[in-house]
Parts: sequence; C-alpha cells; structure tokens
Amino acid sequence: MLLIAGPAVAQDYMTDAFGVMPKNGASSPRMNWSDVQSKGQNAQTILAFVGPKSLTAGKDVGHAVAVLFDRYGNLVGNGEQAVFKIGPTTHSTQTLNGLAEIYFVPKPLAGKFEVAIASGQSQSARAIYRVTADLESLLPAIATQTPTLKPETFAEFATESLIDKFGNTAPSGVGGQLVLAHPDGSVSFATPNVQNGKLKTHFLIRDIPNGGALYATVAGQHSNQTSVDITPMALAHATEIQLKAIPSIQAVSLRAGPVMTDAGHVLNDGANVTLSIRGDSGREVTQTGWLRDGFIDLVLPIEPSDLPFVVLFSTTLGDEKTVFSTIGPLSEQPLVGPN
Repeated sequence: MLLIAGPAVAQDYMTDAFGVMPKNGASSPRMNWSDVQSKGQNAQTILAFVGPKSLTAGKDVGHAVAVLFDRYGNLVGNGEQAVFKIGPTTHSTQTLNGLAEIYFVPKPLAGKFEVAIASGQSQSARAIYRVTADLESLLPAIATQTPTLKPETFAEFATESLIDKFGNTAPSGVGGQLVLAHPDGSVSFATPNVQNGKLKTHFLIRDIPNGGALYATVAGQHSNQTSVDITPMALAHATEIQLKAIPSIQAVSLRAGPVMTDAGHVLNDGANVTLSIRGDSGREVTQTGWLRDGFIDLVLPIEPSDLPFVVLFSTTLGDEKTVFSTIGPLSEQPLVGPN
C-alpha cells in the first residue's frame, strides 16, 4: 500500500545501467540503449532456444523461441519478421515484445537436427534438438538361436534390431532384460543396455539341464518366447574313487574326483553329490556334499573290515557304481576300487 500526502501524477519511467528516470526526461541517445523497445531498428543479435532437447517421434511438440536485440542491446519492436529454419522445414512469424516463437511437430525421423532463426540481415547461432524412437511402439523379437546349446559353454542371446513403428532404431543406452524362464518356475536373466539397436548378453550354460523359454523386455514391451534346448551334460570318463581305512575310529575316508564333463571341464564348484556305501553285512551309510575343484572328501562311519564295499556315487552327470574288495588286513594306504 502506498500513502500519498498530496496530488500525484502517474508517469512512465525507464531503467538503464544508471538508474530510473522519467522517459520524457531522457535524451535521444540514452533512449537508444535503454530498456525501451526500439522502433525502426533491425535485429542485430538473435538468440535461439529450442526445447525439449529430446522429442519422441510422433508424439512430442517442439518449441522454438528467438530473442531479438537491436544494435544497442534493446529488444526490437513488435511486428519484425522472423524466419525459423527448423530441421528441413521453414516457418515465419513476427515479434511481440522482442520475442518470436514457433510450436512445431517434427517429422517422426530419429536423429539430431538444427534450428536457425533469421531476421533482416541477421541470423542466430544454431540450436540443437533430437528426435528419438517411440519406445512404446517397439516390437522386440528374439534373434535365431543355436538349435541346441552345450553345458559349460557361453551362449549369446540377443534380439533382432529394435525398430519403432516409424522405422527408427532404439537408441543405445536404453535398458532391457533378456530372461530365460525354466520349467520349474525359476528364471535366469540379464539386464543389458541397447547397443547398436539390439539387446545382447552372454549366459553361462550351467545347472539348467532342462533349458527353458527365452524372451526379451524393453520399455515395457515383451517379445515372443523362444525355446532353448540344452544337450544333457555327460561324464568325460569314470570318476576315480579312493577309500582309506581309519581303524582308530572305525570309519572309512573317501575321496572322489576329478569329476570331468564331456565339455572338458570339471563339474562346477557347489555341485551336489550323494554317496552311498554298503558293506558286506548289509549296513549302508548315505551322505551328501558338494564338489570343490572337481573333488569331494568324506569320512563315512562304517567299519573298515565290512568288506566288500559297494559305493554308489551320484552327481548331476549320473550315477557311478564301484565295488571295493581286499584280502588280508586293512592298511593305512588308500584302497582304489576298479571302475
């Protein structure tokens, strides 16, 4: 609220670097570089702005704006012609309060484009905007896979090129998933980013003997499912099993390994092992364990003299049966059974 003690007359004021003063009190030169909009002065400097910087093909509307100044740094007057070169198209409009603006719908073609604005003999520096693929219209599809995969090998899973409804390729860096759904309801998945228009990753084929169904998701869109078949892994050769009597505690020490696959590798660490040993008396002991570096060591609570022993050694590669027999007293040396 402003309280005035006497008569008052409203006046137009102007501002500049030296302060505030009535317009009718400024000299003509000072009026030229004040904040008063000039009349009859052409644009000398044009600043161009465009946004958003990234537009979705077929959806977003762009906004280009020019700020036009005369040679004194004042905003140009109303009605000055401004020509916008936006990508491959040209638009024309007039200034209002020193500004000119255009709303535009870019062609649905992904890429980087330029905006330049001219008025009279002056032109702005370029401004840049991008048009990106419409991710919501992508239709991901799994690329053709090797008919049957081998355990303990790396498999490359990938999509075909990710194309939107306008024919634009999905930009690099967009996140996605490649999912291998197993028959038991569990899944294995990777979260690669789009590179060169595709999702791609490598899976180590291990502990998934039954394969599954492979599909991709990107930007909320799901691909078809493709069956992935895996050749059952097999033993490269019979596993060597050694028994050593421990008479002091009436037990037998067992060492088995290496468990070699037909892919030329030892069976992975942590692979489950079930071992059963039955003595001549009919007593049977069963224990479970895990492989480490292809071997397993167990101490079995069975009388060493209860020979012959029948050992059943079971892994994901199958069952192996070995019979151990000896004549004479047991020694501390390992008893190596025939395979």
